[in-house]
Amino acid sequence: MGGNGDLYRGIAQTINAEEKSGDIIVWSSIHGTSMPLEHYHSGSAPIYKKTRIWDNVDQANVEKWLSTLPPIQSRLWIVYPDPDDIFCDVIQEQFENVKTYEKFGKCGVLLITPKI
Repeated sequence: MGGNGDLYRGIAQTINAEEKSGDIIVWSSIHGTSMPLEHYHSGSAPIYKKTRIWDNVDQANVEKWLSTLPPIQSRLWIVYPDPDDIFCDVIQEQFENVKTYEKFGKCGVLLITPKI
C-alpha cells in the first residue's frame, strides 16, 4: 500500500465512522483494486469494484455509469478518483441527500441516498 496507506486509511475511517446497516460501498479506483480499502475497512458494508469513467465524462456517460450500480438497500458510498463538476452535478440530479466529504488525495468520497 506504500505511500497511499494514509489516503486509504482516511477513506476507510470516514466510512467506518458513519456506516449504517444496509450501506454499500462502490470503489472506483484508478488502480482497479479494492484491496487497500478492504484492508482498512472494518464495517460490514460490501465493497463493489467499479471502473471509473475514463473518456467523455458527460451527462449521458455518468447517467449510464450510475445505472449500472448495485441495488441500494440503504445508502451508497462512492469513492471516486477526481470527481469533476459534471460527475457531481449528475449525482445531485439523480439522488438526494448527497454528502460530500473532504478529498483524500485526489479521491472523492460521496454518501448518497436514493430518491424515494
